[in-house]
Amino acid sequence: MPKRHENYEVDVLDTHGKVIAIKRRKDIDRQKDVLHLVYVFVVTPEGELLLSRIPKTTSKHPLFANKLGVTVATIVRHNEAHKDAAIRAMKRELGVKKPDLTFLGETLETFPGIPKRLIAAYVCTAAKEQLKPKTELTGEIVSVTGNDLDRLMRKRKELAPTLLVFWDRYAESMDDL
Repeated sequence: MPKRHENYEVDVLDTHGKVIAIKRRKDIDRQKDVLHLVYVFVVTPEGELLLSRIPKTTSKHPLFANKLGVTVATIVRHNEAHKDAAIRAMKRELGVKKPDLTFLGETLETFPGIPKRLIAAYVCTAAKEQLKPKTELTGEIVSVTGNDLDRLMRKRKELAPTLLVFWDRYAESMDDL
């Protein structure tokens, strides 16, 4: 029988990204623990970005509830490669079994109101028809054109802080794809 999601072990990091402890997912303190995450931004073949409207019920931080965020995000499990975590999250959250992932980079990031996060960032090209979102995990998936994104970036209040950092760091890399 497979482990329940909350029973998987994850690494807790120091502020430099080195592993200092291992905890079960259900035991982590999202307000204090530095975690290793994977973010996947899904882009359609038509160039639309697919964003997740983070539901209040699954948001682990009030800054994120009802905001638009990266399409898929997950915590990397202990002894798991970040690419494997990205594949696992794409399958679990969007039903994509063999995602076409491009690695953008990995950095320690600071966000307002939460500890640093070591984030491995990917972009995935997928047609909307391929996706079978589990909305209890992803929230509503919202299609955004370039003009929509420009408008949202100017206002910023609809966007999760994590999306803003992700976009500021990797937008140019995504243009090259």
